[in-house]
Amino acid sequence: MPQADPARRPRRYRRQLRSRIILSFVLLGFGLTALFAYAVDKVRNQVEDKLVVDLMNRNIDLYAQQYARDPLNPSLPVDQIRAFAFTPDKFESVRENQPQWYELPDGIHGLSGVDESGAAFSYKLAVRKTPQVWFFLAYDMTQTMRGQEQFNRAIYGAVIVFTLLSLLEKSCLMTGRRSTNGNPVSSLR
Repeated sequence: MPQADPARRPRRYRRQLRSRIILSFVLLGFGLTALFAYAVDKVRNQVEDKLVVDLMNRNIDLYAQQYARDPLNPSLPVDQIRAFAFTPDKFESVRENQPQWYELPDGIHGLSGVDESGAAFSYKLAVRKTPQVWFFLAYDMTQTMRGQEQFNRAIYGAVIVFTLLSLLEKSCLMTGRRSTNGNPVSSLR
């Protein structure tokens, strides 16, 4: 029975070790990039949500003050926000026309729906109900949601690119040229 060449055995173990090292670096690169992407997305969402909630709270206060000054002509100078005020004689129309608004307590609520053309949209709704007037401020979040989807696609792409770069870098380092005596050949002569 022929014995295996002892010089070939260490090469096989070196190749297996090299493959494990490459795989470890690729997984480390993927894990770190994915963790970074998740952290960036989480922080971005928290900051954005805090800013929108602060904006909504300030604007509903401003709208309530303007309505108190002139109930026939309250204005709100923001394009993405639509303001509504309903007096007690119109509370029932809110139940009929906007049933999901009718049940909401005071605060900021995230809602979504479908517009007349069938396109999906999302908005945040600030609600303040007093016995005299119910105030609703609808902030259109559709553009923000589209931007978030694009951001997420970019983050996923970055994770893939950096994982591939990690694989390429480690495989290039690990497959260095060898001289005839088995020592690495330096390209920096």
